[in-house]
Amino acid sequence: MSILQKHTKNLRKAVKDYYNEYQTAKADLDKAEAVYKATAEDARGFARRNSGASLEIARANAFVETRRVEMEEARQAFQKVRKARFSVMDAAAQIRKALVSDVQAAFLADPAQVDTNTMTLLSSGILKAADYEKLFNDAQTSGNMTMCRLIAQAARNLAKTASDTDRVALNMLAHKAESLDGNADLNADIKAFDESVFSLSLGIGDKEIGRTENMDTVAYWLDSTADGDQDT
Repeated sequence: MSILQKHTKNLRKAVKDYYNEYQTAKADLDKAEAVYKATAEDARGFARRNSGASLEIARANAFVETRRVEMEEARQAFQKVRKARFSVMDAAAQIRKALVSDVQAAFLADPAQVDTNTMTLLSSGILKAADYEKLFNDAQTSGNMTMCRLIAQAARNLAKTASDTDRVALNMLAHKAESLDGNADLNADIKAFDESVFSLSLGIGDKEIGRTENMDTVAYWLDSTADGDQDT
């Protein structure tokens, strides 16, 4: 799992938790409204059929009032959940900061990433330019930037005494490593994350311009970010 995937999954969990809370509160309100409406209709019908039964009518009206209070409580609970939707965007901002930090950290030298077997090969004197390139590519594929830098430095040192053909290949490898400062990865990851958050914001809404939420859009965002998520 890449760093971007890790943080997108964290954001997805926050969104999914809120989406489920919203759907539950909305379902509770819909149910309470339906119960109140049915109860009120029953009470009106009873009153029409039993105009002289004042005590029973009063009891029916009291029951209607209880259902009305329950409906209002459900509405208030739903409105509270609606207002909390902007906390999702606050979470996205915090996750973005963590994404930047983790991408930058991935390109710092880390003793824990040093592969002693590879280091033994680098000091053995038996490697050719093609070996260096393979070792470098393997380290880059696995995301081990520390080993990439160590292999590139070894290639740079060997290039000083290598044959003309090997010198060109080794210097090209060393030059390739110079671009692995994390800036390109950081820019690409931030761009992808920001685009995803913008799509999400279309569903969450915007209190500054008065755009309300659209849970269908949020549901679509959840579906589109579900790749590799074991929780779906």
